[in-house]
Amino acid sequence: MRKLDKKGQGAMEYLMTYGWAIMVVMIVGVVLWQMGVFKLGQAGKGQTGFGQMKVIDHSYVSGGNTFDVVFMNGAGVTVNGTCVIDRSGGASSQSFGFVAPGDKFKVTLTSPSTECPSSGASYDFYINVTWTNSVTGIAHKETGRIWGTC
Repeated sequence: MRKLDKKGQGAMEYLMTYGWAIMVVMIVGVVLWQMGVFKLGQAGKGQTGFGQMKVIDHSYVSGGNTFDVVFMNGAGVTVNGTCVIDRSGGASSQSFGFVAPGDKFKVTLTSPSTECPSSGASYDFYINVTWTNSVTGIAHKETGRIWGTC
């Protein structure tokens, strides 16, 4: 009888140890997924960074070096501000008007360097979003990266 108790205790310790380990791995995976590390969608297209101004979609506009980027205001208050592609060859910016909480807005940015010389090429750059909280008047700055194929 004594020998069975030790076997049961060993099995229980095994389950408790590996059960916690599996749960920790699962939680880390969900956190990484929510951060956008694992993207489901179009291959070769993605974004990272950005805080309260969330990128919903971005795409290359054929026939030039312009890119449409769709954001959503996740700040919880009405905001206004500017999006800037900042490069060593110069900067391209576009202001956006007052955007209510949860609303989407689109900016069309022109890259100062040749990002998409031909079809099948790719783009990869950082965008600075500067926005002002309309309630407090406090300015915020976020930086994120977008990439994709032309």
